[in-house]
Amino acid sequence: MSLSQRWLQAAYQGSLWLTPLRPLGALYGWVMKRRYQAYAGGKRDVWQAPVPVIVVGNITLGGTGKSPWWPGWCAG
Repeated sequence: MSLSQRWLQAAYQGSLWLTPLRPLGALYGWVMKRRYQAYAGGKRDVWQAPVPVIVVGNITLGGTGKSPWWPGWCAG
């Protein structure tokens, strides 16, 4: 079993070895909330790409099949 498979299995099954990471998750959530508030409140500048951008998928830990999918979609 690969590391990514073990990580996902542990996350979905609530493994105890992930418990020490919970405070880091809470800290990350707090930081992201503050970041969102800064952008939504106009305190941070928003950058806009000068050309159209296509975003494929979201942040995930492998195994979702994005890499083989998008070249075929773009070609045809």
